[in-house]
Amino acid sequence: MIQFAKEHNSAEKLDYRTVDIMDSKTTKDMKNQYDHIFATCMDHLIPDTRSFVSTLHALLKPEGQLFIITLPDNFFKRSLDKQFQNEKWIKYKPQQPIYTEYTTNSIQYLTTILQNTGFEVNKCQYDNQFFTTKDLEGFSRALIDMFLQLQLLSADLLEDFSADLVQECKKQCKLIAEPNKYDIPFDVLTWIATKIT
Repeated sequence: MIQFAKEHNSAEKLDYRTVDIMDSKTTKDMKNQYDHIFATCMDHLIPDTRSFVSTLHALLKPEGQLFIITLPDNFFKRSLDKQFQNEKWIKYKPQQPIYTEYTTNSIQYLTTILQNTGFEVNKCQYDNQFFTTKDLEGFSRALIDMFLQLQLLSADLLEDFSADLVQECKKQCKLIAEPNKYDIPFDVLTWIATKIT
């Protein structure tokens, strides 16, 4: 999901709208409408990143700004890949891949796409973040609800799937032994880009 904002005369008042960017019917009448678009930790879920960025470019007004936050270390993908190798879960593996494969050089990959689409990249930086076990549980449940289509599983099996995914995520993101054992370190990448053509 993407968040859009239109500015008003008062800087304190913004209109926010959340839509499914992959639904062309929804976005058809939204071209050149928005001053700001925020895409947080979700562009790596889009199978075609170039089309995704082109769509966002079309929705922005001239000189509109795009804010993107991504996970350069895709430990969620590695975690799901590993989990679906388990005999217990292999039959629930989705037919289509969930994550875009661009984590080898995320900065160069997305920066090039932004520039080729008509954006000027104003900022690109790493920020250190932490997940807690509760954060991972919430994220894993959101993945299940949005992408894995495990609706036919009983509540107990959904809980098991989520718990297994959290444990696999901890392994894949190389959990560091620290005084607070629930802190899970990871990096995010933040881009700010302005529509120039």
